[in-house]
Order: sequence, then structure tokens, then C-alpha cells
Amino acid sequence: MRRLALVFAFSMLSLPVLAQKPDHGGAWWREKSAVYKEAYISGYKTGSHHQAGQNTPLSKFGAKELVDGLNKFYADFRNRNISINDSLFYVADQLSGVPDEKLNAEILQMRAAAIGTPAPEDQ
Repeated sequence: MRRLALVFAFSMLSLPVLAQKPDHGGAWWREKSAVYKEAYISGYKTGSHHQAGQNTPLSKFGAKELVDGLNKFYADFRNRNISINDSLFYVADQLSGVPDEKLNAEILQMRAAAIGTPAPEDQ
């Protein structure tokens, strides 16, 4: 009974830690090794494909291309609060040749959302 009470107490104390969403943004990305980044992107692409049940915009590009794009994206300090989920699809848009006007509007929205303020066109 005592063991069960300890397990219950430990699980209740660890719930807030387990429930926290990991912060996978620019600061997290920049501290990872090149090998880790490429493996992460490969896994992300596979998971996205599996979840969607079809090719995603990321499927068109190799992990190395996406890693290079993310490295450049996060080199800009203004982008470091943007999640990797959002930034990956932005990089895929860049690689796909989406027009600059659309990319500029997209990045302004992502930056505003990352810091919790309305995008410029919403003001």
C-alpha cells in the first residue's frame, strides 16, 4: 500500500513537467549538432508523411536542404521564437519558389504569433 501511495504521489508531481510542451524553436535548434539536425528532420518528414497519409510539402526536399534553410532562418534573431513546426513549412515555401510578397507576409505573421501580438495587417 505504501509503495502504491509513493507511485501515485510521484506521478502526480511529475504531471506538470510531462504536460509541458517542449520549446523547439530557434534557441533549441541552434544548440544541436549537424548530425542531430539532419536526423531530426528525417524523422520529422517521415512522421509528417505517416500522419498525413500522403506526401507533404516537406516531401519534395532532402533533409540537408531543409537543415540549411532552417539554419539560415534561425540565424536571424527575429525568428528565434518561431516554432520549428512553423519554420519548416516556411522554408519549404522558400524552396518551392513562393513569391517574396507572400513569404514576407507569412514571416510577419509567424513573428507576431511567436511573441503573442497581432500581425501588422490585423492592427
